[in-house]
Amino acid sequence: MATEHKTATRRDVGLVVVALFGPAAWSAFLVVSYILEDPIACAPAAGVRGQILGIGVKGIATVVSGVLGGATVLVGVLSFVWWTRLRHENSTGRAGWMALAGVLNSVLFGIVIIVGLAPSFFLRACTPSP
Repeated sequence: MATEHKTATRRDVGLVVVALFGPAAWSAFLVVSYILEDPIACAPAAGVRGQILGIGVKGIATVVSGVLGGATVLVGVLSFVWWTRLRHENSTGRAGWMALAGVLNSVLFGIVIIVGLAPSFFLRACTPSP
């Protein structure tokens, strides 16, 4: 009985993580993108404006977006696997709905993270304000 409770608790924690991972990854993407481009790379004291440790801000933003977007896709796949398993067990349970929320959040926020990278390719880094 105690092991069933432990397994259910672990599953519930995992479902909360997959349901909230997409929004958390997007928030991290926004924070990292802002910090990279404005306060660090474009600061007046920066040695070479638009670069951090010799790497361009666009390159760093691409890597951050790729890692967070890829992690969001992996969490979405995990959510989908859980959803298909839970759907056959109990279609009206909370766990199935949380797994489905993980799938939908991962798709939505994965797209937003990848599309959020586009401005760094079209806009110039460290443009002076008027």
